[in-house]
Amino acid sequence: MNRIWDLYPALARAVKRTHDEATDWLGGPMFHCHDFDHALRVANYAMMIAPDEKTGRLAAIAGLCHNADRILQKKLKVGPFGKVPKEAIEAMVRDWLSVLNIQEMERGDSYHPPFATTEDGQLVMDAVLNHGNKNGKDDSLVLITIMDADRLVNIEADVLVRDGQYFGDAMRVVDPVHIDRDPNANFRNLGSILRNSVEKFDWETEGGFVGIRLPKARELMKSRFAFLRLWIKTIREQREEAELFPYPSFD
Repeated sequence: MNRIWDLYPALARAVKRTHDEATDWLGGPMFHCHDFDHALRVANYAMMIAPDEKTGRLAAIAGLCHNADRILQKKLKVGPFGKVPKEAIEAMVRDWLSVLNIQEMERGDSYHPPFATTEDGQLVMDAVLNHGNKNGKDDSLVLITIMDADRLVNIEADVLVRDGQYFGDAMRVVDPVHIDRDPNANFRNLGSILRNSVEKFDWETEGGFVGIRLPKARELMKSRFAFLRLWIKTIREQREEAELFPYPSFD
């Protein structure tokens, strides 16, 4: 399989440089789950799960660029749920993509331009702008591919540590009363860091608003969800062993 950084090394370097520069002006690695490594992983999975070579290539380019909104959230100081102007995201992505033309001149006949048509470039930009949305019936294959690739990376084993880093002291690790079954918890009001993993089980639902859609992605997700379930089950069993589940009442 061709890897995106082998196909378009100048693009990969340009995106990494922006992440490195952002780390410098932030005074440290502040991106947590949206660093360059995350973008690279999403891009690589896009190549693996796409239904065809061209879709994989375009989705992987979008995957490399899809942290643009997160970088700008930090730069504009609007917070993790803050709205970033569409024009600012487009400008950052266009700046990254501009290196592809330079690369084409450098490599001559050995290089295949990523965008055969203007529509191809629009598909990439649309995927970058909308990859965080709910599933839509009119989503392009490029958008579907980057959505599924992003979700796959976000259910890999390191997400357990990453969630702790991302949320920090903002919430407790485990809700000792409910563990993973708080009836009042939701995406916006998790109640515990563990509960963030539970929210991801919605991605298993085929045909749902956030369900993983591509066949190859659905196959890869199985072992990842099995690991998350084992982790939650182990926490519950260990708390039962300590006679702390059900949790005692102190009223």
